[in-house]
Amino acid sequence: MSKPPTLPKLRPVDSFVATGDDGEPCLVLRDPEGVARGPVFVPLALAPVVARFIGRHTTARIRAILLHDEGLDVPLDAIDDAARTLDDALLLEGPAFQRARRDAEAAFARAEVREAAFAGSAYPGEREELSTYVETACIGGRHRSEEALSPTDRLAGIVMPHIDPWRGARGYGACVDALVRALPREPKTFVLLGTSHAPMSAPYSVCEKVFATPLGALRPARGAIARLRGAMRFDDTADLLGHRNEHSIELAAVFLRYALDRLGASEGSTIVPVLCGLGAARARREDPRSDGGTASFLDGLRRLVADEGAIVIAAADLAHVGPRFGDPRALDHDARAALEARDRASMRLARERDASAFFDHVVEDQTSRRVCGAACVYTLLDVLGGAANGKVLYYDQNVDPEEGSIVSHAGLAFVE
Repeated sequence: MSKPPTLPKLRPVDSFVATGDDGEPCLVLRDPEGVARGPVFVPLALAPVVARFIGRHTTARIRAILLHDEGLDVPLDAIDDAARTLDDALLLEGPAFQRARRDAEAAFARAEVREAAFAGSAYPGEREELSTYVETACIGGRHRSEEALSPTDRLAGIVMPHIDPWRGARGYGACVDALVRALPREPKTFVLLGTSHAPMSAPYSVCEKVFATPLGALRPARGAIARLRGAMRFDDTADLLGHRNEHSIELAAVFLRYALDRLGASEGSTIVPVLCGLGAARARREDPRSDGGTASFLDGLRRLVADEGAIVIAAADLAHVGPRFGDPRALDHDARAALEARDRASMRLARERDASAFFDHVVEDQTSRRVCGAACVYTLLDVLGGAANGKVLYYDQNVDPEEGSIVSHAGLAFVE
Protein backbone atom coordinates (compact mmCIF):
# COMPACT_ATOMS: atom_id res chain seq x y z
CA MET A 1 0.00 0.00 0.00
CA SER A 2 1.35 3.43 -0.95
CA LYS A 3 2.10 6.05 1.67
CA PRO A 4 -0.33 8.96 1.98
CA PRO A 5 0.97 12.38 0.90
CA THR A 6 3.03 14.02 3.63
CA LEU A 7 1.06 17.29 3.59
CA PRO A 8 -2.16 16.54 1.69
CA LYS A 9 -3.57 19.53 -0.19
CA LEU A 10 -6.93 19.40 -1.95
CA ARG A 11 -7.00 20.98 -5.40
CA PRO A 12 -9.71 23.53 -6.31
CA VAL A 13 -12.63 21.18 -6.93
CA ASP A 14 -16.40 21.27 -7.17
CA SER A 15 -17.94 19.88 -3.98
CA PHE A 16 -21.53 19.19 -3.08
CA VAL A 17 -23.63 16.86 -0.97
CA ALA A 18 -25.59 14.12 -2.72
CA THR A 19 -27.27 10.82 -1.88
CA GLY A 20 -25.02 7.80 -2.37
CA ASP A 21 -25.96 4.37 -3.70
CA ASP A 22 -26.57 3.26 -0.11
CA GLY A 23 -29.15 6.00 0.39
CA GLU A 24 -26.89 7.94 2.75
CA PRO A 25 -25.68 11.50 2.13
CA CYS A 26 -22.10 11.81 0.93
CA LEU A 27 -19.67 14.50 -0.17
CA VAL A 28 -19.02 14.50 -3.92
CA LEU A 29 -15.71 15.93 -5.17
CA ARG A 30 -15.37 16.64 -8.89
CA ASP A 31 -12.53 18.11 -10.91
CA PRO A 32 -13.74 21.08 -13.02
CA GLU A 33 -10.64 20.76 -15.25
CA GLY A 34 -11.43 17.16 -16.10
CA VAL A 35 -7.92 15.90 -15.31
CA ALA A 36 -9.14 13.63 -12.51
CA ARG A 37 -10.71 10.30 -13.36
CA GLY A 38 -14.36 10.92 -12.49
CA PRO A 39 -15.94 12.13 -9.23
CA VAL A 40 -15.02 10.78 -5.80
CA PHE A 41 -17.69 10.03 -3.20
CA VAL A 42 -16.56 10.65 0.39
CA PRO A 43 -18.59 9.59 3.46
CA LEU A 44 -20.06 12.72 5.00
CA ALA A 45 -18.40 11.85 8.31
CA LEU A 46 -15.02 12.44 6.65
CA ALA A 47 -15.91 15.92 5.33
CA PRO A 48 -14.11 17.61 8.28
CA VAL A 49 -11.02 15.57 7.38
CA VAL A 50 -11.05 16.62 3.73
CA ALA A 51 -11.62 20.25 4.75
CA ARG A 52 -8.25 20.16 6.52
CA PHE A 53 -6.32 18.93 3.49
CA ILE A 54 -4.80 22.39 3.00
CA GLY A 55 -1.14 21.44 2.52
CA ARG A 56 0.01 22.51 5.99
CA HIS A 57 -0.57 19.47 8.20
CA THR A 58 0.40 15.81 8.28
CA THR A 59 -2.40 13.29 8.63
CA ALA A 60 -1.35 12.72 12.26
CA ARG A 61 -1.58 16.46 12.94
CA ILE A 62 -5.00 16.60 11.26
CA ARG A 63 -6.20 13.85 13.60
CA ALA A 64 -4.98 15.83 16.61
CA ILE A 65 -6.63 19.05 15.37
CA LEU A 66 -9.98 17.31 14.85
CA LEU A 67 -9.83 15.78 18.33
CA HIS A 68 -8.86 19.07 19.98
CA ASP A 69 -11.08 21.49 18.04
CA GLU A 70 -14.19 19.43 17.37
CA GLY A 71 -13.99 16.44 19.66
CA LEU A 72 -13.87 14.10 16.63
CA ASP A 73 -11.87 10.94 17.23
CA VAL A 74 -11.11 9.91 13.64
CA PRO A 75 -8.77 6.91 13.30
CA LEU A 76 -5.46 7.78 11.66
CA ASP A 77 -5.93 4.92 9.19
CA ALA A 78 -9.17 6.51 7.97
CA ILE A 79 -7.44 9.86 7.41
CA ASP A 80 -4.53 8.16 5.61
CA ASP A 81 -6.95 6.19 3.42
CA ALA A 82 -8.84 9.38 2.50
CA ALA A 83 -5.59 11.11 1.53
CA ARG A 84 -4.45 8.13 -0.55
CA THR A 85 -7.82 7.84 -2.29
CA LEU A 86 -7.89 11.50 -3.27
CA ASP A 87 -4.26 11.45 -4.36
CA ASP A 88 -4.83 8.38 -6.53
CA ALA A 89 -7.88 10.13 -8.02
CA LEU A 90 -5.70 13.18 -8.88
CA LEU A 91 -7.71 15.46 -6.62
CA LEU A 92 -4.71 16.40 -4.45
CA GLU A 93 -1.85 18.66 -5.46
CA GLY A 94 1.28 16.64 -6.06
CA PRO A 95 3.53 14.91 -8.59
CA ALA A 96 0.86 12.51 -9.88
CA PHE A 97 -1.55 15.34 -10.65
CA GLN A 98 1.15 17.53 -12.21
CA ARG A 99 2.21 14.71 -14.56
CA ALA A 100 -1.39 14.02 -15.56
CA ARG A 101 -2.08 17.71 -16.15
CA ARG A 102 1.01 18.15 -18.34
CA ASP A 103 -0.01 15.14 -20.41
CA ALA A 104 -3.57 16.45 -20.77
CA GLU A 105 -2.36 19.93 -21.72
CA ALA A 106 -0.03 18.57 -24.38
CA ALA A 107 -2.70 16.30 -25.89
CA PHE A 108 -5.31 19.07 -26.02
CA ALA A 109 -2.85 21.59 -27.46
CA ARG A 110 -2.12 19.16 -30.34
CA ALA A 111 -5.79 18.51 -31.10
CA GLU A 112 -7.35 20.41 -33.99
CA VAL A 113 -10.89 19.73 -32.74
CA ARG A 114 -12.48 20.42 -29.37
CA GLU A 115 -14.74 17.38 -29.09
CA ALA A 116 -18.25 17.63 -27.65
CA ALA A 117 -17.51 16.47 -24.10
CA PHE A 118 -21.11 16.30 -22.88
CA ALA A 119 -22.90 14.93 -25.95
CA GLY A 120 -24.87 11.86 -24.93
CA SER A 121 -24.94 12.83 -21.26
CA ALA A 122 -26.06 16.44 -20.72
CA TYR A 123 -27.93 16.43 -24.05
CA PRO A 124 -28.63 13.93 -26.87
CA GLY A 125 -25.53 12.86 -28.75
CA GLU A 126 -27.07 12.08 -32.15
CA ARG A 127 -28.04 14.72 -34.72
CA GLU A 128 -31.68 13.73 -35.25
CA GLU A 129 -32.36 13.06 -31.58
CA LEU A 130 -30.81 16.39 -30.59
CA SER A 131 -32.75 18.33 -33.23
CA THR A 132 -35.99 16.70 -32.10
CA TYR A 133 -35.17 17.49 -28.46
CA VAL A 134 -34.57 21.18 -29.19
CA GLU A 135 -37.72 21.42 -31.31
CA THR A 136 -40.00 19.69 -28.80
CA ALA A 137 -38.62 20.10 -25.27
CA CYS A 138 -37.14 23.57 -25.78
CA ILE A 139 -38.83 25.48 -28.58
CA GLY A 140 -42.06 23.46 -28.38
CA GLY A 141 -42.47 24.47 -24.74
CA ARG A 142 -41.61 28.13 -25.24
CA HIS A 143 -43.55 30.88 -23.57
CA ARG A 144 -44.09 34.52 -24.43
CA SER A 145 -40.95 36.55 -23.84
CA GLU A 146 -41.24 39.10 -21.06
CA GLU A 147 -40.21 41.75 -23.58
CA ALA A 148 -41.10 40.68 -27.10
CA LEU A 149 -38.73 41.18 -30.01
CA SER A 150 -40.09 43.22 -32.88
CA PRO A 151 -39.89 41.97 -36.50
CA THR A 152 -37.22 44.60 -37.23
CA ASP A 153 -34.98 43.78 -34.25
CA ARG A 154 -31.53 42.50 -35.17
CA LEU A 155 -29.50 40.69 -32.54
CA ALA A 156 -26.20 42.21 -31.38
CA GLY A 157 -25.79 40.00 -28.33
CA ILE A 158 -27.60 37.59 -26.05
CA VAL A 159 -27.26 36.20 -22.53
CA MET A 160 -28.39 32.58 -22.41
CA PRO A 161 -28.10 29.88 -19.73
CA HIS A 162 -25.55 27.11 -19.40
CA ILE A 163 -27.54 24.98 -16.96
CA ASP A 164 -28.15 21.36 -18.01
CA PRO A 165 -30.62 21.55 -20.93
CA TRP A 166 -33.07 19.16 -19.28
CA ARG A 167 -33.22 21.54 -16.29
CA GLY A 168 -33.39 24.71 -18.36
CA ALA A 169 -35.33 23.65 -21.46
CA ARG A 170 -37.83 26.49 -21.08
CA GLY A 171 -35.07 29.08 -20.98
CA TYR A 172 -33.12 27.57 -23.84
CA GLY A 173 -36.31 27.60 -25.88
CA ALA A 174 -36.77 31.34 -25.31
CA CYS A 175 -33.18 32.05 -26.30
CA VAL A 176 -33.15 29.80 -29.38
CA ASP A 177 -36.40 31.42 -30.48
CA ALA A 178 -34.72 34.84 -30.18
CA LEU A 179 -31.72 33.60 -32.17
CA VAL A 180 -33.89 32.29 -34.98
CA ARG A 181 -36.05 35.43 -35.05
CA ALA A 182 -33.35 38.08 -34.81
CA LEU A 183 -30.11 36.71 -36.26
CA PRO A 184 -29.15 37.84 -39.76
CA ARG A 185 -29.66 35.30 -42.52
CA GLU A 186 -26.05 35.47 -43.71
CA PRO A 187 -22.93 33.93 -42.11
CA LYS A 188 -21.46 35.91 -39.22
CA THR A 189 -18.72 35.79 -36.62
CA PHE A 190 -19.94 34.88 -33.12
CA VAL A 191 -18.05 35.59 -29.91
CA LEU A 192 -18.92 32.80 -27.44
CA LEU A 193 -18.22 33.97 -23.88
CA GLY A 194 -18.30 31.08 -21.42
CA THR A 195 -18.15 30.96 -17.64
CA SER A 196 -15.03 29.12 -16.50
CA HIS A 197 -15.94 26.76 -13.67
CA ALA A 198 -12.24 26.06 -13.02
CA PRO A 199 -9.82 28.64 -11.59
CA MET A 200 -7.91 30.60 -14.23
CA SER A 201 -4.47 32.18 -14.07
CA ALA A 202 -5.35 34.84 -16.67
CA PRO A 203 -8.52 36.94 -17.04
CA TYR A 204 -9.49 35.26 -20.33
CA SER A 205 -8.55 32.30 -22.51
CA VAL A 206 -9.26 32.07 -26.25
CA CYS A 207 -9.51 28.68 -28.00
CA GLU A 208 -8.54 28.48 -31.68
CA LYS A 209 -10.02 25.04 -32.32
CA VAL A 210 -12.92 23.63 -34.29
CA PHE A 211 -15.82 23.03 -31.88
CA ALA A 212 -17.60 19.76 -32.66
CA THR A 213 -21.32 19.35 -31.97
CA PRO A 214 -23.72 16.53 -32.93
CA LEU A 215 -25.31 18.98 -35.38
CA GLY A 216 -22.03 19.80 -37.11
CA ALA A 217 -18.86 21.72 -36.41
CA LEU A 218 -18.32 25.42 -35.76
CA ARG A 219 -15.02 26.72 -37.10
CA PRO A 220 -12.82 29.33 -35.42
CA ALA A 221 -12.41 32.83 -36.84
CA ARG A 222 -8.64 32.47 -37.03
CA GLY A 223 -7.89 35.93 -38.38
CA ALA A 224 -10.05 37.64 -35.77
CA ILE A 225 -8.51 35.52 -33.01
CA ALA A 226 -5.00 36.43 -34.17
CA ARG A 227 -5.86 40.14 -34.04
CA LEU A 228 -7.42 39.74 -30.61
CA ARG A 229 -4.35 37.95 -29.28
CA GLY A 230 -2.20 40.71 -30.71
CA ALA A 231 -4.08 43.22 -28.57
CA MET A 232 -3.73 41.27 -25.30
CA ARG A 233 -1.12 42.24 -22.73
CA PHE A 234 -1.11 38.82 -21.08
CA ASP A 235 -0.54 35.18 -22.05
CA ASP A 236 -3.86 33.34 -22.23
CA THR A 237 -2.44 29.94 -23.22
CA ALA A 238 -1.91 28.63 -19.68
CA ASP A 239 -5.67 28.16 -19.32
CA LEU A 240 -6.25 26.47 -22.68
CA LEU A 241 -7.01 23.08 -21.08
CA GLY A 242 -10.01 24.64 -19.35
CA HIS A 243 -11.84 24.63 -22.69
CA ARG A 244 -11.69 20.84 -22.98
CA ASN A 245 -14.27 20.03 -20.30
CA GLU A 246 -16.06 23.37 -19.87
CA HIS A 247 -19.75 22.96 -20.59
CA SER A 248 -20.73 26.63 -20.84
CA ILE A 249 -19.26 27.32 -24.29
CA GLU A 250 -20.16 23.82 -25.49
CA LEU A 251 -23.86 24.35 -24.78
CA ALA A 252 -23.81 27.78 -26.42
CA ALA A 253 -22.18 26.21 -29.48
CA VAL A 254 -24.83 23.47 -29.68
CA PHE A 255 -27.79 25.85 -29.57
CA LEU A 256 -26.10 28.36 -31.88
CA ARG A 257 -25.46 25.62 -34.43
CA TYR A 258 -29.13 24.61 -34.26
CA ALA A 259 -30.25 28.20 -34.92
CA LEU A 260 -27.77 28.65 -37.78
CA ASP A 261 -29.00 25.44 -39.39
CA ARG A 262 -32.58 26.73 -39.16
CA LEU A 263 -31.48 29.93 -40.90
CA GLY A 264 -29.29 28.24 -43.50
CA ALA A 265 -26.30 30.24 -42.25
CA SER A 266 -24.06 27.51 -40.81
CA GLU A 267 -21.61 27.43 -43.70
CA GLY A 268 -19.26 30.37 -43.41
CA SER A 269 -20.17 31.34 -39.86
CA THR A 270 -17.23 31.31 -37.45
CA ILE A 271 -16.70 31.55 -33.70
CA VAL A 272 -14.32 33.15 -31.21
CA PRO A 273 -14.59 30.94 -28.06
CA VAL A 274 -13.53 32.80 -24.90
CA LEU A 275 -13.44 31.45 -21.34
CA CYS A 276 -13.97 34.24 -18.81
CA GLY A 277 -12.44 34.17 -15.33
CA LEU A 278 -11.84 37.63 -13.82
CA GLY A 279 -11.18 35.92 -10.48
CA ALA A 280 -8.76 38.61 -9.30
CA ALA A 281 -11.26 41.39 -9.99
CA ARG A 282 -13.99 39.50 -8.16
CA ALA A 283 -11.70 38.87 -5.18
CA ARG A 284 -10.69 42.55 -5.01
CA ARG A 285 -14.24 43.72 -5.79
CA GLU A 286 -12.84 46.12 -8.38
CA ASP A 287 -13.96 46.99 -11.88
CA PRO A 288 -12.11 44.53 -14.14
CA ARG A 289 -10.97 47.42 -16.34
CA SER A 290 -8.74 48.65 -13.51
CA ASP A 291 -6.33 45.87 -14.55
CA GLY A 292 -4.28 46.79 -17.61
CA GLY A 293 -4.23 43.28 -19.04
CA THR A 294 -7.99 42.91 -18.77
CA ALA A 295 -8.52 46.35 -20.31
CA SER A 296 -6.27 45.42 -23.26
CA PHE A 297 -8.39 42.34 -23.95
CA LEU A 298 -11.67 44.24 -23.68
CA ASP A 299 -10.41 46.98 -26.01
CA GLY A 300 -9.28 44.35 -28.52
CA LEU A 301 -12.60 42.52 -28.31
CA ARG A 302 -14.51 45.78 -28.78
CA ARG A 303 -12.58 46.39 -32.00
CA LEU A 304 -13.20 42.82 -33.15
CA VAL A 305 -16.95 43.14 -32.56
CA ALA A 306 -17.07 46.46 -34.39
CA ASP A 307 -14.83 45.46 -37.30
CA GLU A 308 -16.39 42.02 -37.86
CA GLY A 309 -19.97 42.96 -37.01
CA ALA A 310 -19.68 40.05 -34.58
CA ILE A 311 -22.57 38.88 -32.43
CA VAL A 312 -21.76 38.25 -28.76
CA ILE A 313 -23.22 35.32 -26.81
CA ALA A 314 -22.68 35.01 -23.04
CA ALA A 315 -23.39 31.57 -21.54
CA ALA A 316 -24.24 32.55 -17.96
CA ASP A 317 -26.32 31.30 -15.07
CA LEU A 318 -27.24 33.43 -12.07
CA ALA A 319 -27.57 32.34 -8.43
CA HIS A 320 -26.47 29.04 -6.85
CA VAL A 321 -28.03 28.64 -3.39
CA GLY A 322 -29.13 25.88 -1.04
CA PRO A 323 -27.59 22.81 0.62
CA ARG A 324 -25.81 21.63 -2.55
CA PHE A 325 -23.80 24.85 -2.52
CA GLY A 326 -22.98 24.92 1.18
CA ASP A 327 -26.01 26.69 2.64
CA PRO A 328 -27.58 25.19 5.78
CA ARG A 329 -31.09 24.83 4.33
CA ALA A 330 -33.26 25.30 1.28
CA LEU A 331 -34.91 28.65 0.62
CA ASP A 332 -38.54 29.07 1.67
CA HIS A 333 -41.14 30.98 -0.36
CA ASP A 334 -40.16 34.40 1.00
CA ALA A 335 -36.45 33.75 0.50
CA ARG A 336 -37.06 32.62 -3.07
CA ALA A 337 -38.99 35.82 -3.75
CA ALA A 338 -36.13 37.85 -2.28
CA LEU A 339 -33.67 35.95 -4.48
CA GLU A 340 -35.73 36.74 -7.56
CA ALA A 341 -35.83 40.41 -6.62
CA ARG A 342 -32.05 40.47 -6.22
CA ASP A 343 -31.53 38.60 -9.50
CA ARG A 344 -33.86 40.95 -11.33
CA ALA A 345 -31.98 43.94 -9.96
CA SER A 346 -28.83 42.48 -11.53
CA MET A 347 -30.73 41.85 -14.76
CA ARG A 348 -31.99 45.43 -14.80
CA LEU A 349 -28.42 46.74 -14.66
CA ALA A 350 -27.46 44.35 -17.46
CA ARG A 351 -30.47 45.40 -19.52
CA GLU A 352 -29.36 49.02 -19.10
CA ARG A 353 -25.87 47.97 -20.26
CA ASP A 354 -24.13 49.34 -17.17
CA ALA A 355 -21.22 46.89 -17.04
CA SER A 356 -19.51 48.34 -13.96
CA ALA A 357 -22.72 48.60 -11.93
CA PHE A 358 -23.71 45.06 -12.90
CA PHE A 359 -20.32 43.69 -11.81
CA ASP A 360 -20.43 45.60 -8.51
CA HIS A 361 -23.93 44.29 -7.83
CA VAL A 362 -23.12 40.61 -8.32
CA VAL A 363 -19.82 40.66 -6.39
CA GLU A 364 -21.51 42.32 -3.40
CA ASP A 365 -23.07 38.97 -2.45
CA GLN A 366 -20.80 36.58 -4.33
CA THR A 367 -20.27 34.38 -1.26
CA SER A 368 -24.01 33.92 -0.70
CA ARG A 369 -25.74 34.32 -4.10
CA ARG A 370 -22.79 32.90 -6.09
CA VAL A 371 -23.59 34.32 -9.54
CA CYS A 372 -21.31 32.28 -11.78
CA GLY A 373 -21.97 34.29 -14.94
CA ALA A 374 -20.56 37.57 -13.65
CA ALA A 375 -17.44 37.59 -15.84
CA CYS A 376 -18.99 36.73 -19.18
CA VAL A 377 -22.02 39.02 -18.77
CA TYR A 378 -19.74 41.89 -17.73
CA THR A 379 -17.61 41.24 -20.81
CA LEU A 380 -20.62 41.22 -23.14
CA LEU A 381 -21.89 44.50 -21.67
CA ASP A 382 -18.47 46.12 -22.00
CA VAL A 383 -17.81 45.22 -25.64
CA LEU A 384 -21.23 45.62 -27.30
CA GLY A 385 -21.74 48.53 -29.68
CA GLY A 386 -23.51 51.61 -28.41
CA ALA A 387 -26.82 51.21 -30.22
CA ALA A 388 -27.92 47.86 -28.75
CA ASN A 389 -30.95 47.89 -26.41
CA GLY A 390 -31.55 45.17 -23.82
CA LYS A 391 -34.74 43.12 -23.58
CA VAL A 392 -35.53 40.49 -20.93
CA LEU A 393 -36.55 37.19 -22.48
CA TYR A 394 -37.25 35.16 -19.33
CA TYR A 395 -36.26 34.45 -15.72
CA ASP A 396 -36.48 31.08 -14.00
CA GLN A 397 -35.38 29.24 -10.87
CA ASN A 398 -34.56 25.55 -11.19
CA VAL A 399 -35.27 23.86 -7.85
CA ASP A 400 -33.75 20.49 -7.00
CA PRO A 401 -36.71 18.21 -6.17
CA GLU A 402 -34.78 16.31 -3.48
CA GLU A 403 -33.12 18.95 -1.33
CA GLY A 404 -34.36 22.27 -2.66
CA SER A 405 -31.16 23.85 -3.95
CA ILE A 406 -31.70 26.49 -6.64
CA VAL A 407 -29.89 27.57 -9.77
CA SER A 408 -31.48 30.67 -11.28
CA HIS A 409 -30.97 31.70 -14.89
CA ALA A 410 -32.24 34.24 -17.37
CA GLY A 411 -32.19 35.30 -20.99
CA LEU A 412 -31.53 38.83 -22.23
CA ALA A 413 -31.39 39.91 -25.86
CA PHE A 414 -29.53 43.02 -27.01
CA VAL A 415 -30.96 44.26 -30.27
CA GLU A 416 -30.48 47.09 -32.74
